[in-house]
Amino acid sequence: MTIELNSKYCGINYINLKRNENIIQDKLLLKIDKAYRQDILDQIEDDGKLSIYVESRNNITFCLYEITFTTDYIYLLEERDNIEEIFLEVIMSNHKSALSDSYNQFIVDIFYNWNNSIEIDWIKIKNLEIKGAYLTACYLWNHNIFEVKNINEVYIDGRLIESDEDLYYYLGEQLIGKRGYFGSNLDSLGDFLIDIVKNNEINTAIIFDNTDIIIQNTSKYYFETLVYLLEKAQFKIEIRE
Repeated sequence: MTIELNSKYCGINYINLKRNENIIQDKLLLKIDKAYRQDILDQIEDDGKLSIYVESRNNITFCLYEITFTTDYIYLLEERDNIEEIFLEVIMSNHKSALSDSYNQFIVDIFYNWNNSIEIDWIKIKNLEIKGAYLTACYLWNHNIFEVKNINEVYIDGRLIESDEDLYYYLGEQLIGKRGYFGSNLDSLGDFLIDIVKNNEINTAIIFDNTDIIIQNTSKYYFETLVYLLEKAQFKIEIRE
């Protein structure tokens, strides 16, 4: 991950933007290389533009987010007491996104952790918003890559499925590998499977075990539609109670 301030690298290693839905003002934390501190302060005195660049699985660099802001208040070092952080209150004036949607700090944090070789422990995540952000990050990381493993079968244990997001995560992990993307809803799964069929010879069986738990935690309609889409894409499906 590379973060640029006003279109150049200035020693910013991480940003955390906390949006406030009730007021216009947002809080922005910059973690920095202290050698650049004064240069950064000079540049953000009135306003600034932050651009976050990340790499995809095939080593293509793209802009994840671009944020322009007007500075309202910069906290003094005496108030924060950390020379490697700058904390300010800003009014966001514009932003661009690789997904054309609003800024998502969870996605930024996921790419930041990946950049530092930190992987998530999916089982420990209970927040559905974080799970959704992770699937979105996987989509961006795997953009335009449609390769699945050439394996005989994969096993999905219903005891691990507490939400729709869990199914997409485990399908992606087992059929593609670490950070594998296999959709994030039924529509995106259907679209993704079209490209999977075009780019792979499908000879894999997917075994769903403890399906009563899957249906209980999603829905009968959802699970039946998921199975239909997978079978349409030539995956062999085995359902165990």
